[in-house]
Amino acid sequence: MHIGKYINLVYRTELDLVEAFGKVANNHGDEVDVYQTCMLLAKWSEQLASELLPFVHEYQEEKDDEPDRLASFLLKKTRKGSMSLLRD
Repeated sequence: MHIGKYINLVYRTELDLVEAFGKVANNHGDEVDVYQTCMLLAKWSEQLASELLPFVHEYQEEKDDEPDRLASFLLKKTRKGSMSLLRD
């Protein structure tokens, strides 16, 4: 059974989301609603990751590089401006 692999995938993806929301919030901080929304979403992802942690430890299995590859490709850098906000 591969449940450990999928739990780990969800866990690491949530951590990547925390980082991504933080980058977008900091780069587009002049947009108050964007900043607050990104910080709220980051908090939710961080909470979910912490709730998954016991299961990650219990069902340890080989790690998959897919979430890291996706995050590094999509979040190389954030940009400035309204069109960039849409892209980010």
